[in-house]
Amino acid sequence: GSFLLLIWALALRFGPNDTVMGFLTAVPFRSYGSYSQCYYSSVSPNNNDASERDKLLEKAKQLREEAQSLEKQVREGKSKSEDSKTVPAAPAMKPVVSNLKDSTWTVSYRFSSQPKEDNESTVLPNYSGKMTLMFKGDGYTELVSTPTDDKLQIVKVWGWDEEYSQDDQKEYLLFSMDVQFPKTDPKLPGAMERCYFQARIDRSSRNELSLEDGTVTVKKDVAEKTKGMWGLFQVAGILSQFRYVGDFIAKPS
Repeated sequence: GSFLLLIWALALRFGPNDTVMGFLTAVPFRSYGSYSQCYYSSVSPNNNDASERDKLLEKAKQLREEAQSLEKQVREGKSKSEDSKTVPAAPAMKPVVSNLKDSTWTVSYRFSSQPKEDNESTVLPNYSGKMTLMFKGDGYTELVSTPTDDKLQIVKVWGWDEEYSQDDQKEYLLFSMDVQFPKTDPKLPGAMERCYFQARIDRSSRNELSLEDGTVTVKKDVAEKTKGMWGLFQVAGILSQFRYVGDFIAKPS
């Protein structure tokens, strides 16, 4: 009410000029109490007043649109900033094995088809790769994933066992598999050989198992080196020994 009286006083002081009259026709005033919203005007606007009012309204519309656009940019920038501060996901926990039964291991191997003899000039290739094995609770071994080395073919994986050694009072994991070697192998071209895998079982203070010092061997007849004789006795086909051909590393997976 007092604001309206002030406007009227200005109009009476300066006269009905276009600026004051345009302001009076363009500015809405809200009354309270029993009266609803209405617009006050001292006189009917002429063409110039209407043009000025349209310009003011258009300017107000542009300012409102700019404000809305700035508000949207600020909101989107804040959202991106919050996303950039997102805490990265924690690294996956490494698998832990406390019992060999039904445990899964990734085996990285490197071995040859046959042991290298003393004074032998033949260069034996080493086959290396990875495969995944599961030592099932019933004593069988399951080949979960085939070797990454496509030169070798795993024909069959045999069962596994834990063995206690009286020599060093340690426990060992034993398992074997039939391996077919490629036709390019100098000693077993396209032939199959049973390979024996052995690793020491270590147990940490937190009861976590690890497999250490893994070796790969093949069983060979002693007669192959002694020409069938052991001292004065014929032992061909009777005595055999495990011969080293390579190593492997096993990690829980």
